[in-house]
Amino acid sequence: MIDVFQIVGFIALIASSVGFFPQLIKTFKTKKAEDLSFYTLLLLMIATISWIAYGFSRSDLFIVWTNLIIFILVFMLAIMKISYKNSSKF
Repeated sequence: MIDVFQIVGFIALIASSVGFFPQLIKTFKTKKAEDLSFYTLLLLMIATISWIAYGFSRSDLFIVWTNLIIFILVFMLAIMKISYKNSSKF
């Protein structure tokens, strides 16, 4: 039998993860990230790491996977923010 909360968790996983793709794609295409706040990205990474730890403590794979995907996407944005800032100086 399918648990309703598993469906809700799956929807949360997809919606939360997909939400970062437009920004990631735009930043990659334009090679501009000056409008992204590095501190916001850092706080999002800290939050997702905390949620991953919480998800493991509760044995909740939806929390773990959702936040792992979000962490990877935010980390990629942070790398682009650093990389594109350094490359624009030359």
